[in-house]
Amino acid sequence: MSAGYRYPSAVPIFYGVKCALAVFFGVLFTGFAVSGGVEFASALTAAICGLGFGFLLPDFLLRPLIRARARRIRRAIPAALDLLVLSVEAGQSLNQAIVDTSLELREAFPDLSAELAQTHLELRAGKSRSDALHQLGVRNGDPELKKLASLLIDSDRFGTSLAPALRTHVKYLRTRMRQQAQESARKVSVKLIFPVFLSDLPVCAPGDAGTRCSAYGEAVRRDDEIGKTASQKSKVKSQKSKVKSQKAKVIGSEQWEPARAFMSRFTTAAARAVIFTFDFCLLTFDF
Repeated sequence: MSAGYRYPSAVPIFYGVKCALAVFFGVLFTGFAVSGGVEFASALTAAICGLGFGFLLPDFLLRPLIRARARRIRRAIPAALDLLVLSVEAGQSLNQAIVDTSLELREAFPDLSAELAQTHLELRAGKSRSDALHQLGVRNGDPELKKLASLLIDSDRFGTSLAPALRTHVKYLRTRMRQQAQESARKVSVKLIFPVFLSDLPVCAPGDAGTRCSAYGEAVRRDDEIGKTASQKSKVKSQKSKVKSQKAKVIGSEQWEPARAFMSRFTTAAARAVIFTFDFCLLTFDF
């Protein structure tokens, strides 16, 4: 209901999809476990995991829809309050003001328009105004919509003037939304610290050219030093053989230079792709 599905069969269909996905993933995980030649206990564990995953998957898919709809309704509340103030100040009753506001918001904000239309239908069906407005806040779960419903209920209960209360509330609401936008804008610089810092770091691959050149130069210098010592001829030969083997290793490592260069570029591109994805998630979703 919070996601906007008001059909009578919405709840049975939702639970039917949950059960069907649970059975599907349970059979799928069990098939993978049996094909791998595991024991009965491992296959049973895989089946239980598949059942749990399939049963909880629709809930995870439905939560983003609920949050997106709540954001759309929260964005439409100031415009709805302005229209309510105009209707009430023009001399209309609260019920007729709700109807006119629902009709005016049908194109720009269909979610809030549907909620107000549902409230009007409940009022026409004989439900009391306080119960209908209370159900408006409970049905969606948005805090701002609950505050609006509480404001309308208190104004109707105590007989206070509705237009000044709505005007004060819309002023408070716009100030709060401005502060939330400023807070989100200030969070961006903090969220960008680690992605920008990591994207600027070079990705070092093993066996780069600088290391090989330094190793080769060290081997050459060691060969010159060994050639100058004439007193230890027996040791000179063994050390020269070691130096030659080191030179051969360094020269042989140059054969792998194209592969290492490709791996270095590939690692750099993969790291930057991961950092870009992480940065996009931080900027898109409010953690």
